[in-house]
Amino acid sequence: MLSLGSTIGSFGRADAAEFLARFAEGVQGEGSGSGSILLAVDGCKDGERVWRAYNDSGGLNEKFITNALKHANRILKYEAFKEEDWTVKGEWNAESGSHDWYYIPLKDVVVEGTQFSKGERVAAVKSYKYDGIDRLKLYKAAGVEEINAWELYGKDYGELNYSRFVFY
Repeated sequence: MLSLGSTIGSFGRADAAEFLARFAEGVQGEGSGSGSILLAVDGCKDGERVWRAYNDSGGLNEKFITNALKHANRILKYEAFKEEDWTVKGEWNAESGSHDWYYIPLKDVVVEGTQFSKGERVAAVKSYKYDGIDRLKLYKAAGVEEINAWELYGKDYGELNYSRFVFY
């Protein structure tokens, strides 16, 4: 199985381990007892580099996050979230090892009976990063074993950590 996306980083750490464990169960198949996955996770924990990657000069990530408010309006079938009432902000969170996006109302806003105060940070997306120690903790919690790992350096952004597992 091959997973080169950011799926693992989108989960909280405990949920990521559970997801990987279930993924591993599916790869093992019935009765085989083993299987392998080539998995990519983002290992860069250099806060400045991560922040620049998510807060690009063209504002593409910001537009992507803002689009969720537009999508919510489509689901609700009315303009519950007025774009001019909100901004988004991304920041590196060294404590959790994640880049976090927030919706921030520019004034007091009520949506579907819920009050959001001006300046209140409303969590939107967390993107967790997995350095070597974090990867080993993840694998242990998921019940998988790292057989090999490759790291790519020297790119504008990223240490891509590819890991191959066998399951026990």
